[in-house]
Amino acid sequence: MIDDLTTRGVTEPYRMFTSRAEFRLTLRADNADQRLTVLGIQIGCVGDARGQAFHARQNAYLAARARLSERKVTPTELKSKGFQVRQDGQKRSLFELLGLSDLDQSALFDAFEEFADIHPTTVQQLRNDALYIQYTERQSKDAAALRDSASVALAADLNYAEIGGLSGELVRKLDDNRPKTMAEAAKIEGMTPAALTILLAASKISERKRA
Repeated sequence: MIDDLTTRGVTEPYRMFTSRAEFRLTLRADNADQRLTVLGIQIGCVGDARGQAFHARQNAYLAARARLSERKVTPTELKSKGFQVRQDGQKRSLFELLGLSDLDQSALFDAFEEFADIHPTTVQQLRNDALYIQYTERQSKDAAALRDSASVALAADLNYAEIGGLSGELVRKLDDNRPKTMAEAAKIEGMTPAALTILLAASKISERKRA
């Protein structure tokens, strides 16, 4: 918020959008306890009872995730247990299988003893994280690419209106500002990480066409 206010200006009432966060997929309600309670403990605003309960819950989560991540399953083994999966020969961990929406989760719990002693609350958090991890890993790579591309020059004749995925508002602001680099584009009010990723891709395509 401070960064937005000091670098992007306040031409409109300030609104907090998770879309403006680099790691927006990790800013979820279901993992707020995991993300923020440790910080609360560090600054002293979380009581001992809650802190102990958090550590017990987190330790159970980490132990369960480690166990499920270590247990690898082949498509053949899954088929032998009655699951209809693609026979691609690729081993997947039980943790990864939790993130597959087309897999019968109840049947999965019944088929593997590793799930037997995991508390339902922990199972739900594991399912949430398994579902999002494939997207958060890609998001982290995109964020890293954006940080590395700050000095990338943008073509002076870039037609923003022809770039798919940019909102009309951003197209107008880009036309008004005509940023010379990705760093300058990032400072435009309302610019999002997703829009910057689109802009970076468009710039690379433009460079290849000129070459």
